[in-house]
Amino acid sequence: MKKRRKLLTVLSVTAIVIIVTFIYLALSGGKLHRQYKDDVQLSFNEAAGQQQNTAFTDEAIAGLPLPMQKYLSHCGYVGKPIMDYMYLDCIEAKFAMSQDQSPIQIHYEQYNFAARPDRHAFVDAKMFGMHIINGKDTLMNGGGSMTIRLAKLFEVGNSSGHEMSQSQLITALADAVWMPSLYLQDYVTWTPIDETHAECTITWGDLTASGTFTFNEAGEIIQFDTNDRYQDNNGESINLPWTVEYGSYHDVDGFRRSGAVKIYWHMPDGSRFTYFECDNYTVSYSVN
Repeated sequence: MKKRRKLLTVLSVTAIVIIVTFIYLALSGGKLHRQYKDDVQLSFNEAAGQQQNTAFTDEAIAGLPLPMQKYLSHCGYVGKPIMDYMYLDCIEAKFAMSQDQSPIQIHYEQYNFAARPDRHAFVDAKMFGMHIINGKDTLMNGGGSMTIRLAKLFEVGNSSGHEMSQSQLITALADAVWMPSLYLQDYVTWTPIDETHAECTITWGDLTASGTFTFNEAGEIIQFDTNDRYQDNNGESINLPWTVEYGSYHDVDGFRRSGAVKIYWHMPDGSRFTYFECDNYTVSYSVN
């Protein structure tokens, strides 16, 4: 009888632990998500009142290369207020942790700021209704980091340092396709190339990185390439060519914006490792 009661007790405790674990993993949030929201708030506090330009005027964009001027005009930004920040919500995206793994479906969101190139991104991957993988990318006042957690508790990846900071900085430049007020900031400089290409350099503190934007004949940005980004490979930073493709331009909220994005590495063997794709996202802004 005692053995039976002990067995029933063990089974009951086990069942309770399983139920509590399931509820915990089914609920959104967690420590990493709270850190993400706290970091976003810090950037809001630091960036408040720093924006200098107030609108995309002809005078404000006059110093940009001609294809970028054409982009801002064609996509409806000229005459509109400058954005202080952007919130991008990728409702459904495909993400691959490594080249030998199949992509998984994730929810991806991020905030980008203009007066200073802060960016904060959060990845949430669910399986069977439970939050299995969380990731946080951060660039704040020139310091970049990436953290990955399993089941919201177990840290399985944490990278920081100069290479990560530079990688986050160049990513902020690529993100600005959706928030072009960043292109008008003093910490961004331009080098004209030709009618469909322009080189851009972003500098913040001791960080600097450059990339090339490619435009189609209509004036839309269709690609960004850089050699200044690092792939994190089990804690080792590897410098590889990096490309972002933008497509499916359409009219939304008074702008003409890309509705699809694909991001990939150019691997040493000549292959492409596409690790992120999304064609279901929304973009919103805050202006002065």
